[in-house]
Amino acid sequence: MELLIALCDQYKFTYVDIGAYGSQSDGGILKYSVFGKKLINDNLNIPKGKIMQNTNISVPLYFVGDEAFPL
Repeated sequence: MELLIALCDQYKFTYVDIGAYGSQSDGGILKYSVFGKKLINDNLNIPKGKIMQNTNISVPLYFVGDEAFPL
């Protein structure tokens, strides 16, 4: 089984983790990956939000995934 976990910012990949062993679940792979550990421990330096262009409106950043990723 192959799994791709990626983080991007406006068409630029900032983190990519490819591959896993055997029959691990997607959520389990995320939890034990370097990315998952940093995410859980809040060590990714992800901004809390961004100001939309030409406004003063702050928009939160978010992750997109399915039910396999319990974030």
